[in-house]
Amino acid sequence: MTISGVEADEDRDRRWALRRSVEIDVDLSDAEGLSCAATVTDISEDGCMIRVTPEHDLVPDRLHTIKVTGVRVLSGHVIWCSGCKAGLAFSEPLYPAQVQDFVMKSHYTRISRNMAKKGDANDYLPSLPPFPFEN
Repeated sequence: MTISGVEADEDRDRRWALRRSVEIDVDLSDAEGLSCAATVTDISEDGCMIRVTPEHDLVPDRLHTIKVTGVRVLSGHVIWCSGCKAGLAFSEPLYPAQVQDFVMKSHYTRISRNMAKKGDANDYLPSLPPFPFEN
């Protein structure tokens, strides 16, 4: 909505970091010790969007940790929740190279899944080796 050609505060996107679309399965846990499986669906240097199953309620302002195989543990606060999706702001911003690692891991996972689904006998690479991440 605009008033005199100026955007209202709720319509303005104040985020500065570019979001990259990913699909990475993670383990999400909170300070209370509750944990669940989640999927990171986009990521930037200062936060990410996650998707959880409907039976898991995320509480705004609660600290969570995100564990990804081969990547360091990340922590962040839930900023918003809407249905099965939530936005987290990282406690410490990521370096651009770390975000790129997430993007590459996501692409690698998607390629591997697609190859496994096809199962074509003519595939010269029946599966991809493990992604080369350092722990």
